[in-house]
Amino acid sequence: MKNNKLVIINFIILLLVIVMVVLIFIKMGDQSNGLTKIERLINQSNKVVSQPVVIKEEKSDEKMAAVDDDKIQALNEKISKLENENLVKDFYIQVDEVAFHKSILQDPDNKNIFYYVTNDPFIAAANADGTANFDVKIQRYDLSKDTEYKKTGYFDFTSKNANTLIYQEKLGEYTSFTLNSLDDQKLVFYFYYTDYSPGPCFQHYLRDDFVYIDLENIAGGKQKYVVPKKLTDEAESKEAECLKEMNNLLN
Repeated sequence: MKNNKLVIINFIILLLVIVMVVLIFIKMGDQSNGLTKIERLINQSNKVVSQPVVIKEEKSDEKMAAVDDDKIQALNEKISKLENENLVKDFYIQVDEVAFHKSILQDPDNKNIFYYVTNDPFIAAANADGTANFDVKIQRYDLSKDTEYKKTGYFDFTSKNANTLIYQEKLGEYTSFTLNSLDDQKLVFYFYYTDYSPGPCFQHYLRDDFVYIDLENIAGGKQKYVVPKKLTDEAESKEAECLKEMNNLLN
């Protein structure tokens, strides 16, 4: 009986051991499968390499053409500006032949048009008291009508086609006009005196001898010009500031 009991007990123990072993293997298999899945996911994620996103903006032919047109236009504007600057310089230099006081003004709306002052002291008529009267003229020059300039590069101040008399007046010795500006159709100028020296702080818009010629009514002659208040206010401010600085230097 005892032997039978022992056999039964041993059998039950063995059976329990087998069951435990089986359970252990089942559990290990689950863990193994779990790790395999994780590793598989890791391996798959490693295979996915993130690439930088590059956005290429391809310019169309129209955009390229527009850019080229802008560059060409800007270059042409620079060339035109330089050509005009040279034209003004040449005109200023050459007008010296007909004026002792050079004063020129280019029409801002038409670069071919210049206004200039002529006064030749060598043909001045003497007065009875010995003083001279200069025949001072303001003329308009039109480059487009100057055939001589097109051939030689020299301005023809004697051409009746290219030059038009705007105003003429007899003035005293070494007195002339200084052209100031074009105010719409008003050619604005003032008197020039060789011995006039109002001081370093003086602003010319504060002078009281501004006159103008109405280019649409040249026959009306010169008339008193009233300088716009904005310009006189700016001139007064600049003069006051200059005088203040001068006083500070002296004190």
